[in-house]
Amino acid sequence: MTHSPTPGQTIAKAVARVMVIAAIAAAGYVAFVKAPSDLVRNGASGANDAANKAWDFARRIAKDIDDTLHFRPRITSGGVTVVQASESISELSLKQSPFDHTYSWSSTWMGSTNQIKLTGKFIAKAGYDLTKPFSIDVSEDGQTIRATMPPAKINSVELISITHVVDEHGLWNRINEKQRQDARDAWVAAARKQAESSTLLSEADAALMAELEKIVRKSAPSSVTIVRSPSPLP
Repeated sequence: MTHSPTPGQTIAKAVARVMVIAAIAAAGYVAFVKAPSDLVRNGASGANDAANKAWDFARRIAKDIDDTLHFRPRITSGGVTVVQASESISELSLKQSPFDHTYSWSSTWMGSTNQIKLTGKFIAKAGYDLTKPFSIDVSEDGQTIRATMPPAKINSVELISITHVVDEHGLWNRINEKQRQDARDAWVAAARKQAESSTLLSEADAALMAELEKIVRKSAPSSVTIVRSPSPLP
């Protein structure tokens, strides 16, 4: 004998089917909608946090460089400029060295020789031309600092004192004022070449990298890498 379901049984079965469908729908929502969106949101939040930390780090580096070296290069992070370069000075000198230089000149005419010999003390200053591209880039994860700068150069060579002079006329070819001025100019130019061929340029470069190392380490963990890159050709 077949029994027809009672109204209560029919309603119970319908409610059960609705609950199963709702459970499946909720599981699908969690699996395919909520979980991926949460991952994207959490990933974006993590990326934003890393970028904000890198920018904060870049700003601290800019301030510390300005406080220490009294200029500020352009500071970037991920290719975006965080701090613009200052334009207060066009030249940075980091190393200077006194040195002696002697220059000799002579001219012989019909067996008669005149000569000029100049000896003096100079001081050379080496550093950087800040009108050239100079920037510090902080990677987006804050783990690499890339310093892009021009090569070190001799900023100035100054004559401090003349210590010895020989100015001798020949028997019939006398030294004139133009020859004296030419000899002096050649003396200063030769002194500059001596400074350029010395270790002063490499010392200035090492001094700058040492300062940058100290500045970066004030705010960065030991795992951060500092890389030196030459500035691009104009």
